[in-house]
Amino acid sequence: RPWCWMPWLVRLAGMDRVAGSSKLNSGLFEALVEAGTVRATFCGHDHPCDAVFLHRGIFLCYGRVTSTTPPSDWEGDAGPLPFEPGVRMVQYDPRTAQLETFVQLKSGEEPA
Repeated sequence: RPWCWMPWLVRLAGMDRVAGSSKLNSGLFEALVEAGTVRATFCGHDHPCDAVFLHRGIFLCYGRVTSTTPPSDWEGDAGPLPFEPGVRMVQYDPRTAQLETFVQLKSGEEPA
């Protein structure tokens, strides 16, 4: 389990509450907007995040934390997860071009 040492390294470096992104603007999002055919993008990681935003006509969807490997309840001093783990589901109907996304919990239910 090579990730076991990562939380301690991150905490030692004082980076346990730092959010970041690349300093290089690759132009990817601008290309998606200019294409005019992209309706949504999806990404995710093992942090307690769960969000959907609409920006310049494209939905930016972040998937919910799904497991505890690596330890998803480790967020510095934040304590346990604020919600039950689950997955962001994506359903697309090519006949109608209908796109739907929602969170499904491990128990099979959708959160309120």
